[in-house]
Amino acid sequence: MNQQTFTVGIAPRVIITQVQGDLSVQVWKEQAISVETDDTVGGFEQEGNTLTIIDCDGDLKLKVP
Repeated sequence: MNQQTFTVGIAPRVIITQVQGDLSVQVWKEQAISVETDDTVGGFEQEGNTLTIIDCDGDLKLKVP
């Protein structure tokens, strides 16, 4: 499983362009967005408090503040 964490500030946003599998979203107390997947992701783009996840080929699990 691949995991990446992106530090964000107040009022973060997540934009997902495409997910081929299941999407799971959980809340946690960290001021970061955790992204876990067991498949390929086309890419990530972070601009300020906005994280864009591009083309996930499998299941996607997010933890957000």
